[in-house]
Amino acid sequence: MKRETKLWLRKRALMTLRAIVWRLDEWIHAQETKLREEIELRADPKQSEPAGNRDRAATTPHARQPETFKQWEARKSGVAVISKKESRRRERLTAADFDRRFA
Repeated sequence: MKRETKLWLRKRALMTLRAIVWRLDEWIHAQETKLREEIELRADPKQSEPAGNRDRAATTPHARQPETFKQWEARKSGVAVISKKESRRRERLTAADFDRRFA
């Protein structure tokens, strides 16, 4: 078999493997998202608390609102609210501002 043919076959096999892994990763992510949404629907915090605790929490001004699993995951995992690319677009530092900021 020619060397070029072997290289082409290897390249094609790697491309196919990458495509399979990518699709599998997308499917797994979709399943995780679906599971999280189901968990959020099942775990309604207002239903599980006794009535006395709910009333006390409602009257306390500094009581935190219960956060959803998505909010908790975003806070714990360090997921940015906006992407790095978007944040760079918003800043638009001039060269002088950059020098002042990092001097």
